[in-house]
Amino acid sequence: EEWVYFSHHVLLHAAPSVRMSAMPMAGGWNRMLAGMPLVMMQAAGPGHIAFSHDDPGETVAIPLQANQAMDVAEHRFLVATGNVTYSWHQSGVWFTTQNGDDQETHYPIGMVLDRFTAQGQPGLLLLHSPGNVFIRDLAPGQSILVQPTGLMYKDPSVQMQLHFEYP
Repeated sequence: EEWVYFSHHVLLHAAPSVRMSAMPMAGGWNRMLAGMPLVMMQAAGPGHIAFSHDDPGETVAIPLQANQAMDVAEHRFLVATGNVTYSWHQSGVWFTTQNGDDQETHYPIGMVLDRFTAQGQPGLLLLHSPGNVFIRDLAPGQSILVQPTGLMYKDPSVQMQLHFEYP
């Protein structure tokens, strides 16, 4: 009864007993806007299955308690258990630049964050980082400065804001 879903390009190998199929997902337009793959696969046991990303780095396993959510930076998703749902929301981190009449909006961590939520029971979310990972638990009121491209994931209760330092 257990199954996982993933983007087809991260599948490394699977035992012949693993049943795989395209995952029916609503909201293809929304997923495309959010940067998620349009074609997702699902695999059900019994059997072994392996996943890998094309970049060197680390795989981070995030156990999710029932109804717990995590906000994930774009292009970090690797695989999730079947009860972990996907949605997205605006990152809310942006700035604009202007050159004459031309104005451009920049999203240093991406326009959207992917939100994964374990529905009704514990689930597992696997992410890939293209480098080393530093995980920090923040106490209430505590803050940390993070280079925007360094953000991998955060709890939805963690607030973000853009900070500029001028030389």
